[in-house]
Amino acid sequence: GYTSEEKQEIVRNYIIPSMIKTFNIGDIYGTDITISDEVINRLTDEYFLEAGVRKSKNCVEKICRKALKEIEMGDSSQVHVNLDNITDYAGYPDQPIRRPVDNGICGLITGLSASEGYSTGFTLDIECEFASSTKQNGQIESTGLAGKSLSESSIVAFSVAKKVLQQIDSKNKSLEENVTRIHFLEGGVKKDGPSAGVAIFCAVLSQALNVPVSRNLAMTGEITLKGNVMAVGGIREKLTAVLDELLIFRL
Repeated sequence: GYTSEEKQEIVRNYIIPSMIKTFNIGDIYGTDITISDEVINRLTDEYFLEAGVRKSKNCVEKICRKALKEIEMGDSSQVHVNLDNITDYAGYPDQPIRRPVDNGICGLITGLSASEGYSTGFTLDIECEFASSTKQNGQIESTGLAGKSLSESSIVAFSVAKKVLQQIDSKNKSLEENVTRIHFLEGGVKKDGPSAGVAIFCAVLSQALNVPVSRNLAMTGEITLKGNVMAVGGIREKLTAVLDELLIFRL
């Protein structure tokens, strides 16, 4: 797939000129459509979440059609698409870039995910809290549309965290005396895969030790019952998310 920078060049140098030529806007109406570089950057970061450029072409076509309608109706002689009016022409993005917030909160971790068919990765916010539940104390439960693999990864990470906690502070019984709940934010979006194990492990320890972790630190990697970290997939896509959100990356 293409990186964001590569797609920006394709959109700027090929797709936009091609669409303007296809609609014959300049020849027929004697006017022009301009799309600022800031808009192109926003489109590639938040609207074109795919490995190829088909969505890029469709989105630019949508912008040109709306601009052409304005020109035909006499609402405007020239159309300038900028950050102030981007949603009027392109609608709202698939995945708005979210900046980390809430530094200093225990049990809140930034993970990373990569989905097949997308050219960029995504941040995955993970919360850990001690909660009341029908489960017995000393167990874990997960919420936020976690798939089977992600739920199993949570169990493994929790098991490792309990062992490490006893090594760090043998008097700390918080994981034994409470039900530990892991919540994956944006609960309406399905999530799966084992690579959040390290982030879940850190979220549990952060909550148990009452020690916050910087939200600018992004983590990824599957953790084993022995505490080892497996090889990580989707590195290019995950690094794209790190660069987009100006994070620090850790395996």
